[in-house]
This record gives sequence, structure tokens and C-alpha cells, in this order.
Amino acid sequence: ARTRTSSDPDRDPFADPDPDPSGDQLTEQVQALQRDKEILKTNLNKAEEEVKLLFEENRALDEANKRLLCLLEKEQKHRSERKHSASNSTKGICWFINLKPIIPWNS
Repeated sequence: ARTRTSSDPDRDPFADPDPDPSGDQLTEQVQALQRDKEILKTNLNKAEEEVKLLFEENRALDEANKRLLCLLEKEQKHRSERKHSASNSTKGICWFINLKPIIPWNS
């Protein structure tokens, strides 16, 4: 007969444990718990790394968003000034051509 361990997918984690487990069963349970612990540690480390990456990406996007909002305000002000001035030409000035990329792509 096969003994179910904590790493068995069909194991009910809320089932009552064997009231009198043998030494072999206890050893197997301890080993299963140690494997589960290592898996959880690995998953936690991966999740922490992902959080760090997302934080950095969010920070870069936030800075880019602030820059874009600033540029939008300047462009709106510039357009407003052009509308109020009768001497300005109807041709627009492409003021954004020489800007550096706003979002650092990691591809």
C-alpha cells in the first residue's frame, strides 16, 4: 500500500494524521515537509525578484509619465500662445523630434 505524503496532490491536508505513525512514516513526512519547504522558498524568492522588477518598471513608467505630462503642458501652452498671436504662421513646429526615448526598453 502506498503511503500518502504532504507532496501528494490527492492528499487531504485537513485529514486526521495517523494516530500512531511508524518511524518510517514520520521520516517520510519530514522529508515531504522539507521538500515542500524548499519549493515554497524557491517560489518566494522568484516572487520577490518579480516584485523588484515590477517596482523598477513602475518607477521608470512613472518618470516617463511625468515627463510626458510636462511635455503635454508645454505643448498646450505653446498652442494657446499661437492661437492668441495673429503674427504666427499656421505651420506647426515639430519640437519633439530631438527627444530621447522616454521608456528604456529591455528587449
